[in-house]
Amino acid sequence: MKLRHFVPEKVKNMTISQKLKLVSTLTLLIPMILATISICIIYLTFFTNEYPKIVGMLETIDNTNYAYQAYQYISTQFKDQIINKNNDDIRELFLPSEDQEQGIVYLEVKKNSETIFHTTSSEKPAVFDELIKSIESDQDEVFSIIDGHIVFRTRIVHLNNEYVVNGHGNVRSFHLGEKTTGFYVDFLLTNLLFILIAFVAVLLLSKFLNKAVFDRVEYSLSVLSNGVEKISNGELDYRIKYRRKDEFQPICENFNQMAEELQKSVLQSQRDEKMRKEIIMSITHDICSPLTSIKAYVEGLESNIATTQESRKKYIEIINNKINLIERMINEMLLFSKLEFDDLSFVKENICLSDYLDCFINSKKDDYSHKKIKVNISKNEKCYIKGEKGLLLRVLENIFGNSRKYCDKEICLIDVSLENNGEFCTLKISDNGIGVTEDNLEHIFEIFYRSDRARQTNSGNGIGLSIVKNIITKFHSGSVYAENNDQGGLTIVIKIPTAKE
Repeated sequence: MKLRHFVPEKVKNMTISQKLKLVSTLTLLIPMILATISICIIYLTFFTNEYPKIVGMLETIDNTNYAYQAYQYISTQFKDQIINKNNDDIRELFLPSEDQEQGIVYLEVKKNSETIFHTTSSEKPAVFDELIKSIESDQDEVFSIIDGHIVFRTRIVHLNNEYVVNGHGNVRSFHLGEKTTGFYVDFLLTNLLFILIAFVAVLLLSKFLNKAVFDRVEYSLSVLSNGVEKISNGELDYRIKYRRKDEFQPICENFNQMAEELQKSVLQSQRDEKMRKEIIMSITHDICSPLTSIKAYVEGLESNIATTQESRKKYIEIINNKINLIERMINEMLLFSKLEFDDLSFVKENICLSDYLDCFINSKKDDYSHKKIKVNISKNEKCYIKGEKGLLLRVLENIFGNSRKYCDKEICLIDVSLENNGEFCTLKISDNGIGVTEDNLEHIFEIFYRSDRARQTNSGNGIGLSIVKNIITKFHSGSVYAENNDQGGLTIVIKIPTAKE
């Protein structure tokens, strides 16, 4: 089961700003609450169960008897070490493990007035030398209590060496518990005061964070919200101006990029809608003209205006040509629509463009001769591409037909050049027609575009070069553009990526 199922509905309905504030407060308060609970558990343990036992066990101890027993034990062990074992390595001397609890705090051993051992677990008391000096006498063993201090001395003369053990201790030792029952209470109150101060500091810090951090978040969110509102109201040219260097900067940049793409999309949709209207109007106009002619010639046949067999044959031929024209226009529009919406079912294959170009020109010789078109191949380098022969045929027919259509000479001269630079196959088709002004060169591939008066009065429907561009760019991943010839006329340049043989 997911965690969100356990979240209260009220929290789910909070705004982002409210949730951020809640998370910040809990992040600060939870550690403080856990620390408070832990401290309380520790103190309750002391005051309810274990603490009274510790206080009862550790009381004030009179060390006199313990110290005297320790003194006797040390003297006996010391004499045995020196006399019986003949070993003055005092490090091997067995000392009581709890000597401080038995009243002995510090020991010092001298051999011929030179210190050969002293206690390292505690420092030498400041009054040690003075106390030892006060008990000097002819006796070999002395145990005395002076102003609450225990001092003793044991002296041995062995093999012409004098050994002396001096010791120091305290008559009374006080257990910490006797002094700290009140201390623990004070310590508890001090910690509770500290917790209270920390709690107030946390609240102030939380308020500071809300002001310093969340106000910035709210500002950034309001900027984004305002931008969304502007765009939703149709102000597509609105852009967010956000100059802070924080996490919201890339979001605002992405928002501006999204707004720009949306504006381009809307403008493109508007252009497409306008183009669709123009297409409908142009198709209607282009189809109405031949239909009007067909209707007129049909009426002529019905009313027996054409009285001879020859005239009736001419009428029928004209009607047939007009029908073919309408059919060609409809086929071109269908192909254009499929190219626009990528609705093509053609399969690409390896094509030797140079061989295909030769075959195309040879197959059109008689037709071009009848139409007074003269084709010259100035260069035809071996070149392979990935493409579809039917679409390439439409490209060449449209370009060659366009050259004938806009040629103002008796004979249309077309020069063809194919070059292979290893990366691209570059096909150039030049004619000696009327050409295009420089301002209109980039527009001649737009649908239904006619660049000047000479082209506007021509019988073309303005869709041929649009089909060429779509076939080359969308299906063959190439490019196409136009340029004027120095001697007059127009050159169409096609570049298609090469393929392996």
